[in-house]
Amino acid sequence: MFKYWKANTDLAVVFGDDNVQVDTLPNGNVVNHRILKIELRDARHGDVETNFSTRSTGFQWFFSFFAAFSAHQHSDDPVIVLLDEPGTSLHGEAQKDFINFIFNELGASKQTIYTTHSQFMVDPAAYEKLRAVHDRATREDQGAGVEVTPVNLKADRATVLPVESALGYTISQHLFLGGGQHLLVEGSSDFVYLMRMSAHLASIGKTSLDSRLSIIPVGGVTNMPAFVALMGRRLEVSVLVDGEKTASVLDRTKAAARANGVSETRIVAVSDVAKALPNSSDIEDLFALSDYLRLYNLTFSKNLAEADLAETHGRIIGRIEEVEGKFNHALPAHMLTSRQEEFFTSVKAESVKHFEKLFELLNATLA
Repeated sequence: MFKYWKANTDLAVVFGDDNVQVDTLPNGNVVNHRILKIELRDARHGDVETNFSTRSTGFQWFFSFFAAFSAHQHSDDPVIVLLDEPGTSLHGEAQKDFINFIFNELGASKQTIYTTHSQFMVDPAAYEKLRAVHDRATREDQGAGVEVTPVNLKADRATVLPVESALGYTISQHLFLGGGQHLLVEGSSDFVYLMRMSAHLASIGKTSLDSRLSIIPVGGVTNMPAFVALMGRRLEVSVLVDGEKTASVLDRTKAAARANGVSETRIVAVSDVAKALPNSSDIEDLFALSDYLRLYNLTFSKNLAEADLAETHGRIIGRIEEVEGKFNHALPAHMLTSRQEEFFTSVKAESVKHFEKLFELLNATLA
């Protein structure tokens, strides 16, 4: 049991019995039965012993499952074990412990099939064993039935979501156990611009991003405070904040840093690079306007010129969107990757200067 139950390894199972009155005969004699009693001794709390029924629903389920299925595990009977949403009362880590038991013990001796919607019940390492269940029926074609297939991304999003989530969880666990100092940035475009500009500056002998900083996109600048709060307790982190919500996110990120022992000197805003930059600068604002317009035009097959934009000192992206409407900000970054040799042959000195200053600020955050 406690090889797989990791939530509290200081528990011990105590078997005993109670002499319980179950009947009274006509002559007045009392009928007692000895009843098996299972209690749990908790070393975390002075070896207090409590009834099995007082433990959490998850523990009761886990223990009962072991008791019920160990008989099948060690029998010679040709049994197939079918489980429908097992472990729903277990928290995430306990669900992982449960599937370890399924794969290592029960499933090793008896064919075991279980259904789940939980990311914690999906083991990416056993990908070949996973199957997706698709309900193909529609209002118009109610006889289409259900299809069971190997997992692939052609399935609808709801069907593969647990697998996607499991992969994301695996990545995050690898991240949290990794070494080095992490640089948290908003998204993929920040990652690309930092990597490409750093490589270019290194090639021309200027300050580039220190290789000890591992760039981690957090999926949106508003997620930054949560990542700082969560990662700052266990890992060395630096932070780059940019975008429209810089002011509010910066305040919340600094508050999260203070609460978790992270020095505020490790938090850099893009607008710190130069006084001429807008207070809510995006990383795109570090490019000379002509450089970024070149990327934008290459990406979307446009001929937008500086003269087409409002003569303000606002964010480049905002000024473009006033004229052209919303666009995917990640695409120009990917265009830089595909056309980098062409781009860097005529990149402006202003762009190089701004990114070099940013790298100096970020490198200074190293512990």
